[in-house]
Amino acid sequence: MHRTVRRPARPAWAAATVAVAAVLLASCGSTGGGRVKLEPEAFGSTTTHAFYFTNMGASSATGIGGGTLPAPFSYLGGSFPGAGGTCTGMLPAGAACTVVVAFMPTGASSSTATLSVGYDDGTGPASTIRPLSGSGTSAPVVVVQDFDATNLTPAAWDFGTRGIGVPVTHAFTVVNTGGAPASGMTAPPIGAGFGYVGGSYPGQGGSCSTLLAPGASCTVNVVFQPAAAGPATGNVRINYQDPNGNTLSASRVVRGVGTNLGLLEISEKADHNEGLVTDFGPVGLGASAGRVFTISNVGSGGVSAIAFAPLPAPFAWTGGTFPGANGNCGTPLAAGASCTVDVSFTPSGVGDFAALLALTYTDGTATQGASRALTAEAIDGARLAIRDWSGGGDEDSGSFDFGPWGVPTYHTFYVSNLGNKPATSVAGTRKVDIGIGLSF
Repeated sequence: MHRTVRRPARPAWAAATVAVAAVLLASCGSTGGGRVKLEPEAFGSTTTHAFYFTNMGASSATGIGGGTLPAPFSYLGGSFPGAGGTCTGMLPAGAACTVVVAFMPTGASSSTATLSVGYDDGTGPASTIRPLSGSGTSAPVVVVQDFDATNLTPAAWDFGTRGIGVPVTHAFTVVNTGGAPASGMTAPPIGAGFGYVGGSYPGQGGSCSTLLAPGASCTVNVVFQPAAAGPATGNVRINYQDPNGNTLSASRVVRGVGTNLGLLEISEKADHNEGLVTDFGPVGLGASAGRVFTISNVGSGGVSAIAFAPLPAPFAWTGGTFPGANGNCGTPLAAGASCTVDVSFTPSGVGDFAALLALTYTDGTATQGASRALTAEAIDGARLAIRDWSGGGDEDSGSFDFGPWGVPTYHTFYVSNLGNKPATSVAGTRKVDIGIGLSF
């Protein structure tokens, strides 16, 4: 049995590091440092995990390579950075790459290892590490996770702050990492202010039922809709039984805060990115890339005196003036309402650029703020990108899943030149994964 854990969308990195050299930060999703403990896995089965390495320094990291991993850990496919991994060669300042590690236990004993990645930081050799641990089991082991690959933070899933009665939802992934079926799955109430979408387990759109096979996963959809101002906590708990009739449980703590004031947040109108950072991507000199952002009042009261900070070049309001050609924001915004601003990136010189889309407002009692980090790369040359769809999407976001088929199937991928010069001598190569044949 082989269970591949899909990695989440590329995580957001909003913090800045002042450094002359390159500084690689290893993380599991976006959880930061500490030991990565893989859940107990069925004997002889394989689970995989994508680790993210981000260059938090001011220089490129070069000569990136991985240390040896002892069994039952390995790089997926046998060599660094693992099949689907992207950490090879050079990593520019502010960029991120992935290393994919496989774990295949042969017994119930615990195993430990250290994932080590070496690089040159511009002044000499450097390295970053991440401790690993895991164990094998023949029993069912159910885990409730924020995503299909990992948890965003170790302690709890945070729904954030919402106005009284304003709902926000999240789909949790429930995985059986063990070696036997989990049966009789049920879910007790989560806690005040929390519930399953639509009122009952597994929540509208959720796929969990009463049985979960070894290596299988399903989803539960949870809503946070605060009934009162202040913090709230709950527990997404799944009760289940092993083949001997023993009752077990898995849980994930959830939390949120209710408010009766106005509260603004900034998101992208189109789904270019997730998280707190918007990446305009590579843009050729002489070209321009635009993004439309939505400003939403997710609080219970109106806000006023909305004011945006000036944007540093080469970022600017599209068309030259606030709120941009496709924007409509003014100074007040009622509870539950939203408006848009339109930002462009038009480089005149090559390099990596960063800025902050920031605003202030009055929530009814005090001045507050909201922001979103912006990044972009200006290039002078050709830059090809492979995308799943003609309108873009899924660039650099993991493997394309053809799904289960018993007959040949096909998919059309779109190759775009994001640069400002022609790409020549374009040719395709074929990659064959273990047991799966791919061809043009």
